Amino acid sequence: MAAATGPDGLIYVIGGSDSTNTSVATVEAYASDKCYPIAHQILVVENNISVAESNLGDLPLKDRGPAEKQIAELTAELKNLQAQLKTCRGG
Repeated sequence: MAAATGPDGLIYVIGGSDSTNTSVATVEAYASDKCYPIAHQILVVENNISVAESNLGDLPLKDRGPAEKQIAELTAELKNLQAQLKTCRGG
């Protein structure tokens, strides 16, 4: 069994053996911070907002409505995640 910390902050455990002492070729990821999944999702949503906003200018005016709605939905999701993270961290 080996373990390493990835660039995403997760701890990866590679290989090992099962209860019958048979070698297994698996990789499992663990977070040392219980709030990490929420913080990671915030980064994903922030990136999605950024991409959507940067693409907005390339759209014809008639197609901007759905894109603006998507940005508004992502922004609401971001606010919800930020509230969850604050609660998770005891704030």
